[in-house]
Amino acid sequence: MAAVPEPDELPRDWWTVADVARYLGINASTVRTYVSRGDMPPPDRRMGQRVNLWKPQTIIRWNAKRPRKGKRLPS
Repeated sequence: MAAVPEPDELPRDWWTVADVARYLGINASTVRTYVSRGDMPPPDRRMGQRVNLWKPQTIIRWNAKRPRKGKRLPS
């Protein structure tokens, strides 16, 4: 698997599903699944009916707060 890019290596204004997937180190289909299940923030903007866009900080903040598999939540 390729190294996960730093946020500076991605577009600065808006991230597409592909950009979010690259940042998280997952497949774009997984991002689409997260969106459809409501497991990640809704898009900050939509272009047409099919293109979701997020501000980079939306994804960075969400990613920093989301629970990870195998990590225990504080009691």
